[in-house]
Amino acid sequence: MAGPDSEFLTRASEAAFELGADGFRMSAMTITSRHIAFTYTGITPDPSLYTEGEPPPVPGREGRREYDWQPASDAPAWMNMAWLLEDLATWIQFLAEEHVTLHVPARNVRGRPPSRPSHPRARGAEPSRGPAHGSVKREPAALRDRA
Repeated sequence: MAGPDSEFLTRASEAAFELGADGFRMSAMTITSRHIAFTYTGITPDPSLYTEGEPPPVPGREGRREYDWQPASDAPAWMNMAWLLEDLATWIQFLAEEHVTLHVPARNVRGRPPSRPSHPRARGAEPSRGPAHGSVKREPAALRDRA
């Protein structure tokens, strides 16, 4: 049985495929709030290209759900996005059971990383000796200097 995250990702995949073919690109997606945003590119999208050369024998959503499809290596980005989201929909429950967290760094409006480094080491923190199992605790330089 598919969970709500899997169902959402399946719908996001369908939207990415159908809207991508109409010249839209996915610009944002938040799984927890079930939010998807698309931006109209204003350009005619490239046609779909499948690995096997032909689309599934049944057209549309039903064909993509029923048959295993894969975009060709030179397929347009919208098609690859749809395929990746569909694949993620299959695996999201297993990832959750293994406590895998997916995180994409925030980007500003122009697609660049934020100007303030978000990684502790980039802000001057040094790793302390953590537990033997490999976790590393990071301590801000200001606290380390007080000791």
